[in-house]
Amino acid sequence: MSLSSGLLPSSLSRALAACGHTDLTPIQRAVADAPASTRDLIVTAPTGAGKTVAVGIAMAMVLLAECFRNVEGAGPVGLVIAPTRDLAGQICGELRRFLAEFGLSVLCLTGGRGRALEQARLAEGTSVVVATPGRLRDHLRSGAFDPSGLRVVVLDEADDLVAGGFEADLRPLLAALPSGVRRHLCSATLTPEMSNLSRRVQAAPLLLRAAAPKGFARANRVRTIAVSRRGGDAILARLIAESGALQTLIFCNRRSEVARLSDWLGAQGYAVVALSGELSRSERRAALTAFRSGDASVCVATDLVSRGLVFPGLELVINADLPFSPQSLVHRCGRRALDGRAVLLVPHGRRVRAERMAERAGLILDWDRSGRAR
Repeated sequence: MSLSSGLLPSSLSRALAACGHTDLTPIQRAVADAPASTRDLIVTAPTGAGKTVAVGIAMAMVLLAECFRNVEGAGPVGLVIAPTRDLAGQICGELRRFLAEFGLSVLCLTGGRGRALEQARLAEGTSVVVATPGRLRDHLRSGAFDPSGLRVVVLDEADDLVAGGFEADLRPLLAALPSGVRRHLCSATLTPEMSNLSRRVQAAPLLLRAAAPKGFARANRVRTIAVSRRGGDAILARLIAESGALQTLIFCNRRSEVARLSDWLGAQGYAVVALSGELSRSERRAALTAFRSGDASVCVATDLVSRGLVFPGLELVINADLPFSPQSLVHRCGRRALDGRAVLLVPHGRRVRAERMAERAGLILDWDRSGRAR
């Protein structure tokens, strides 16, 4: 739907246009079209479907309706909580561009940087905070973060916040929220755990579900190749070489395997970067920049990258390991770009487990033992 359709207030349409947007994706349209009286939202759509901008729209509609602006020394009126530093950084960047059009500032609070600097920035005042659970808990305990002025709280990748055991960090914040705060949950999947979280923290929420935008490839079929214990590397390298993909994202379950496989692919002549939790923030930022710019054609990563991070030029996703959960499989395979492909490598003897996982994820496995790219 075009921004000129009149669904959004003109100020929001102008802000989106200034950020390079021309159309609303299905999930953005659903959020914009939600009744004004609706308090809480559950927003679920595939990775890459525009949920972050949808969150920005939902937040802006509330804040603008109440005429909020930056006030020096004032506490935040909007809060987004994300499970990882990298996702928090990406969300912060997108919201900062969008909300700056209304004079609303955005501050990112994550581990890996000095708390004193963050405390100083909080004291100066900010409109919106994007934070990871642990760092937000620390600032709440110290009194640097004041939740009393919040009007909108968003739990992004809420299923991962639950699965990652972050509820203990979130509980003090949720208990301290003032009455009337809108509480939105966002994710690519709607798990039973996320539904339970909704019942605990939301009031009569409206479920908004949307497919990916037209042209965003997310079929429910995944090419699957049975591999021997020692044959996976060779098949993986052949898939990359024969696919002709300009960008390939490879998922591994463990940090040690990310390091081993990235070293091996580098020795084969590929421009490769690695992404895992054992790297420093600056190392991860450099790797993301190299992959997004095209300086590196292959990225080997743990599930750290599967949650919400978007790579516009991505053409091929390979699961070198069978994920630990159906949700991980959905998040990994859901980030294929236009004309993209997703491949799952399954060790011999684990077919039954793979089929059960795919069934729970709503995916169909197309088995191909040849190992040759199509």
